[in-house]
Amino acid sequence: MAQGIVDPEDLRRYASFLASMAGSLREKEVAITADFASLHDVWRDAKYEAFDAVLTQSLKQLEQFLRQSENYVRYLHAKAELAERITERRYYRGS
Repeated sequence: MAQGIVDPEDLRRYASFLASMAGSLREKEVAITADFASLHDVWRDAKYEAFDAVLTQSLKQLEQFLRQSENYVRYLHAKAELAERITERRYYRGS
């Protein structure tokens, strides 16, 4: 049987870090999108179109990553909660 040893506080700490980084990335995504939209007023050539395609694809991938990050944050919090309950049961049985 597989056995895992985790520290619930470490899981929560990483979940908080991941949530914070995802929030920061989301803010930067909004800024990049807004700045790029205004750039169209001064940059109008084939390279702009090529960069627009790359940026659009990259932002789609970033959005997918951000959604997955949110899922993992919830998962890590739930895993920490479960680990605490298991630890408490073991402690009470051993007392």
